[in-house]
Amino acid sequence: MQKSCTIKWAHVSGVNYNTIGDSGLEFLREISKDGKVMVNTSLNPMAFDRENLPELSPEFIEKQFEIASAYEKIGVTPTFSCIPYEILPIPQEGHRWLVLLKAVLLFWQILTLTLLQIKKAL
Repeated sequence: MQKSCTIKWAHVSGVNYNTIGDSGLEFLREISKDGKVMVNTSLNPMAFDRENLPELSPEFIEKQFEIASAYEKIGVTPTFSCIPYEILPIPQEGHRWLVLLKAVLLFWQILTLTLLQIKKAL
């Protein structure tokens, strides 16, 4: 059984503040301090169109922009699309790409927050 594989492209879900909330934002704050993606990585849509701001609370809009900024800081291409293969050059035939789903992000959020709590307790 193969445990891991090399990929050339990844796509990240979990950019919408409605989906990841404050714990996801905290995770992104931590990871964006010194984290960097290692392969081309595209990004799912966020909660609204950045060019045409909707009538939402200023706090929500601020947090949504902070999420987007954190992903950009670690090198994610801000495609804000669920179909990046329609915008970006797709990997050549035979190459793998990975879609990080919300469940994976949630797992890492929980793990990271747990480790942060342990670190603070020590």
